[in-house]
Amino acid sequence: MPSLFPFFFLSSFVIYTNCFQPIAKHLGFVSKIFGVSKNGLIAILLCLVGGFPVGGKAIATLYSENKITESEAKILSYCLVGAGPGFLVTFVGENLFCNKTLGIYLLFANYLSVLLITFLNCKILNKRSKKPYIYNSIEKSSDYSLGESIVNATESSIKSSLSMCGFVIIFIVSNNLLKLLPIHTELISIVLEITSGVINCNHILSIEGVAFFIGFGGICVHFQILEL
Repeated sequence: MPSLFPFFFLSSFVIYTNCFQPIAKHLGFVSKIFGVSKNGLIAILLCLVGGFPVGGKAIATLYSENKITESEAKILSYCLVGAGPGFLVTFVGENLFCNKTLGIYLLFANYLSVLLITFLNCKILNKRSKKPYIYNSIEKSSDYSLGESIVNATESSIKSSLSMCGFVIIFIVSNNLLKLLPIHTELISIVLEITSGVINCNHILSIEGVAFFIGFGGICVHFQILEL
């Protein structure tokens, strides 16, 4: 909860208040490069800052507020699955490998992966589709006051955080039960839940292997995004 809730609140708050619009206006050329709307661009930025599943939360909020189309929401949901700086630099780099620089390298590799996948899906692959995605933003006619934005963001973030924690608990318990089996289950655990999986596997995997599974995110993260 302490790590998820603030980022969930931030992602919802900036969308409800439209406080990102002044920034988005000056980043129109970036949205054109990636083939997303200006509103979709904020989901990418929040994903890079907060990691998974903050990107999914931002996409869900933008779509529920009619600020991006269903087509854009679907394609971005496949792209914005990446870990944030807190997990990669602090937890993986400093705590597990005792190397902050290594965590920074992992962070930039993760950023590159998210941006490249977004570019390929939104800008290149969809142009070849017979039914291309439409990236024109749909602005909502009415805005929320500051008080309404805080209330809505808090309520939405609490629900999402509790749901996410539920999935994490289920998968961590599953990983602990796997340890009771008379076989090596480390690789299974990292596929199921990334945090406990990285702890179990950091002694048997190279840093490249750890980076690969972090890029996948774990089945737990994919369930979290599906719930959003």
